[in-house]
Amino acid sequence: MNIHRFDRPVSIALGPAGNKLHVVSNIKQAEEVLLKRWPKEAGSKHLAACQAVQAVLKGRRKAVFARIAFADAAREAAILIDDGDAQ
Repeated sequence: MNIHRFDRPVSIALGPAGNKLHVVSNIKQAEEVLLKRWPKEAGSKHLAACQAVQAVLKGRRKAVFARIAFADAAREAAILIDDGDAQ
């Protein structure tokens, strides 16, 4: 089974107080966070990330596309700690 690994993980803050580090390194983890653990009301970038994940799972896009969308959604929700990109 191909789990569509990200080239670089995305670190986010989860938990009631936003104090739990969670490292997302593949599509299935991103899907679980987006659908079951998202701490904020869904914004436009959250929806775009959900659509990107589904596109990867259906074989229409590469994992890097969903990784970027996931990091953008995490930034929008103010839960992004590190998107793995050099500053």
